[in-house]
Amino acid sequence: MFEQLPALTHLQRQLITQLGSFSFDWDKLIDCQRKMSLPLQISLLSLQDSNSEALMQKQLLDVWNSQGEQNFDAQPWVWTNYLVYRLYHDTFPQHDRFSILQCYLELVSDYFMLRTLFSLWMMDGSALSHSQTLSLFSVFEAWRHDPECAHERERLHQPLLQDELVSAFSLLIR
Repeated sequence: MFEQLPALTHLQRQLITQLGSFSFDWDKLIDCQRKMSLPLQISLLSLQDSNSEALMQKQLLDVWNSQGEQNFDAQPWVWTNYLVYRLYHDTFPQHDRFSILQCYLELVSDYFMLRTLFSLWMMDGSALSHSQTLSLFSVFEAWRHDPECAHERERLHQPLLQDELVSAFSLLIR
């Protein structure tokens, strides 16, 4: 059904650009060739203009469609395990301060940002091993739970909160 919805690419571009300004702890990333180049590549995302954003968004989607989906088709439990972890750890959708729609938007935007991180990893043709996949999840989750990065998470969703459901759906559309 998502394929039938019109693409609202502005929110996707906004998240991709904001990803470049997040304070990820890259020391948690497994030792490999991409450990030095990926943080640099991600930091450049915040310096893009609107034309570069559109091009990057298309490239990331192409990489995900050609390599990312194949990678995770070979290990389908990875996303299932992450979703189960999030549902139980965050007691989704119950939250003290946020509505169900805000919790859903947060979960979907985190999925979108993780998918973007994996696509950026594979963009230069690098393979994504199981240990590297888990390492990227670890980097992302460390950032998500770091109290010092809470302001980044709050800032992330501010422009999206006008209509949480439409915003979440727009992040799921390819």
